[in-house]
Amino acid sequence: MSRIELTNVTKRWGQFYAVDNLSMVIEDNAFVTLLGPSGCGKTTTLRMIAGLETPTSGRITIDGVPVFDSQRGINVSANKRKVGFLFQNYALWPNMTVYQNISFGLTNIKEEMDEIDFDARAAARMIEILQKPQDVVRAINECVDKKKKLNMDKAYLRLIDLYEISLFTAKALMGMKLHEAGDPKAAAAQEIQKLEEKLAAAKAKAEKNGCTSVSLAHTASDNLETILFHLCRGTGLAGLAGIPPKRPLGHVTVVRPLLSCTREEIMEYIEENGLSYRTDSTNSDIHYTRNFIRHEIVPLLKQINPSAEANAGAAAAAVTDAADYLHAEAGKIIEKNQIRTEASLALLSSLPPALFYDLLDTMYRNVGGDTLYSVQVEAVHKLTQSGKKGRHIELTGEIVAAVDGDTLRLMPKRDFEKEACGIDFSVPLHIGENRLPGGSMLYIGAVPPSDSLKAARFSAHIRLPESSLASLYARARRKGEGYRAGGMTRTLKKLLCGAPLAVKRYRPVVCDADGILWFPGAGLADGKACGELIDAFYLEF
Repeated sequence: MSRIELTNVTKRWGQFYAVDNLSMVIEDNAFVTLLGPSGCGKTTTLRMIAGLETPTSGRITIDGVPVFDSQRGINVSANKRKVGFLFQNYALWPNMTVYQNISFGLTNIKEEMDEIDFDARAAARMIEILQKPQDVVRAINECVDKKKKLNMDKAYLRLIDLYEISLFTAKALMGMKLHEAGDPKAAAAQEIQKLEEKLAAAKAKAEKNGCTSVSLAHTASDNLETILFHLCRGTGLAGLAGIPPKRPLGHVTVVRPLLSCTREEIMEYIEENGLSYRTDSTNSDIHYTRNFIRHEIVPLLKQINPSAEANAGAAAAAVTDAADYLHAEAGKIIEKNQIRTEASLALLSSLPPALFYDLLDTMYRNVGGDTLYSVQVEAVHKLTQSGKKGRHIELTGEIVAAVDGDTLRLMPKRDFEKEACGIDFSVPLHIGENRLPGGSMLYIGAVPPSDSLKAARFSAHIRLPESSLASLYARARRKGEGYRAGGMTRTLKKLLCGAPLAVKRYRPVVCDADGILWFPGAGLADGKACGELIDAFYLEF
């Protein structure tokens, strides 16, 4: 027998602790007896050592080799631990012969396909997350306190809730240190390359073993939790559809044959047949949102109706059918109008809410978004119905929805800010018509304007010395720029608040040798009304 060591091992079901922070050492050839009343955790401890029960946290080593480690994500299966276990009551594998039951503990059963499955799913999920490194960085930075110190535990919780991943995966994601990288996208690209190589290796193994599909053990209970989780976060039909029974994943198809069975039904089968199973070490921790739903919310729902899981599954199936139909109809509209990242306000206002959501979701994904929540859809809908052009909202820290003229546009925030800052230009001005970038026209003269100029939206009456006329020019506004007019300083950005992007990009600043003279839409700069009268008319097209 080898040395067995338990370090801070805990097993918890909800609020009940079967084993609490147990540390002990069983030396080689030692005889150890666990004493205590029924229910104190003796059998649970033995089952955790043997691998028949997964601890909530802690570490177990056999002969110095870790067989379970919650921090490192290690959980060696029972058949690979080389541990014998004699039950108080008999426990036989019903599908095995007498000989097979006796020799089971001595047989090294290969589980290569399980490892392939795990590697493929883990790598594929991590690649999916790393496609949006800015979201990972933002989530981590939200866990920095006022002293600029990162709360690691809070960061793990944030990543687990945001991406629905295990603690082990969250730690792996944190270990990539995207939040410390000068260029998170480049750092993520390097990690993706490594993961793609790992995924390719898993694919090669799967093809060698003839694997075409992977079965996952998601249950009706998992489906109900997922629907409630999405509902609380805010979701559309896609989120209410729950977990799909089948979907493609790289080179294989993921199937969920147990999706119609509840967790209780499966646990009963496991107990009746003496089967072992694995569970994530964090599944009992109600600090995680999903676990709180599982242990606190779902039991209350089942008190109202024990068939809550089955009813949720039936509703999800109906929602899936409706979502598929609406998605097909939205696809027709998208194809007909060649919609990618922008759509006319007239078209959007004519759509029913469900089609509006689907079309917006398509635009959102085309611009690099991931999951679109109902609160975001509602905000965009209000934006399109407001009748105020030039307004915009941030859907995320990286994506902006903006009303530009008669069009709704979704774009990366950096592109929006670039467009909104203005196009750099500088044009000398002379008496008469001056054509400017963007198609606008600025007329300067001391003679009555034409009828078209009389319709100019903006005009100013400027008194300048004749010598100053040669120094007049129009240029693009600059970031953070302002000037003093009417006894107060005006910021050009604020003056353009609510204006269409085209206006923000091209409206000129009229200057002379001393600085800003006039900005169309605002007053004449203080101290500039002297000399001969010069009329300026600005036409914006």
